Amino acid sequence: MPHATVIWNLSAHPIHHMKTSLAVLTLLVCAWVARAGDLPPLREQISFPPQVLAFLATQEQEVHAIAAQYQFTLAPAVTNYFATARAGRARAAQQIYSGLFQDTNAPGYLTPVKQPVLEAELAVEAFASGDPGLVQTLSDDLMQSLPAGCLYFGGTDPGRGLPTLACRAPGDPVFVLSQNKFLDGRYMQYARDRYGAKINLPATNEVQAIIQQAYAGKTGFAAWVAASSQILQSIIAQNPGRTVCYEASFPAESLYPRLAPHGLVMTIAPQPLERISPQDIATDRDFWTRKITALKALPAFAGDASTRRTYAHERAASAGIYAWRAQTAPDPAERDRMFAAATNAFGQVYALDAGQTEAVYAEVNLLMNFHQPATALTVVKDAAQADPANASFKTMRQQLEQMPAPPAPAKP
Repeated sequence: MPHATVIWNLSAHPIHHMKTSLAVLTLLVCAWVARAGDLPPLREQISFPPQVLAFLATQEQEVHAIAAQYQFTLAPAVTNYFATARAGRARAAQQIYSGLFQDTNAPGYLTPVKQPVLEAELAVEAFASGDPGLVQTLSDDLMQSLPAGCLYFGGTDPGRGLPTLACRAPGDPVFVLSQNKFLDGRYMQYARDRYGAKINLPATNEVQAIIQQAYAGKTGFAAWVAASSQILQSIIAQNPGRTVCYEASFPAESLYPRLAPHGLVMTIAPQPLERISPQDIATDRDFWTRKITALKALPAFAGDASTRRTYAHERAASAGIYAWRAQTAPDPAERDRMFAAATNAFGQVYALDAGQTEAVYAEVNLLMNFHQPATALTVVKDAAQADPANASFKTMRQQLEQMPAPPAPAKP
């Protein structure tokens, strides 16, 4: 997704009245994207593990195969990119990649050739921005969260890139799809070519019809979200019987009733879930308790902002689902139960990354809906202390402090 700046304005967005799903998960998405540019640059030089080198070789072979299939000559810069990446010159490879595929008149521009290069770059950036051992742990944790044969919709760059790298072959053991690329016809053709008859994907005319319908009634980001979510659901519908896993990206509002935590990611149930059971909540809580303890025992974890942030994003996404249920459940006892699950999950987010913007936005939204402005202010103060350079926390604090105090309870 493109980088975005998040503006927190209580007068424009009265969070104490925001009880829609979009109020929670849109903030989760936008805040994560806003912080993506805060990460340190890639290392100049890195010795990639054998798995990454083998993946780079496979992706380069695929690039040549696409060029042969669509009958065009690869630009020399593409070959140079792979040579630079294999040499471990991560920052130089990133610079080469950023200049590729900019010329819309270049041979092959309208083909899927960009996609295997992008997936190579996602692997390069993951391992060159974080501790390689921790990145491998993240990759292993993601794969362990994905049942064999499942459809997996990756949302973040590492959420797409690492499972693609970890697969032995396309669809083995999982089918990785990027939810952020569905409106790009070149990506959809790449997915069709990559998976062939193994799974069913919407044809070009179906995708175009969905896009036209979505943009007829909406504009900008709202239209993009509507079209992307409809294509995602079309893919699910065309592959009945497969387990579907989801890593949060765009706020596909119609999915929220069907989402449930599953390790680092979430599953999408075939039908809306009446509730998330106490046993499933306990399993989710205990999974993250063990994971946080194990991660904090690793010496590199505290200093690896990139990997730490990805883990925190995954936990914030499931916390956001609990928060949505807390604000939409019709039964007061169920709302309270989900409120407790959400606030516990947000606490686990901060244990991973104390200044996690997306979680702060979502928890403040939740707390204001539950008429707890003092607690919301405490959350923001703690976040600002953990991340003093985050200007949005300062703005949130000022706006919360300026809000009028709630009226005193009526005397009997």
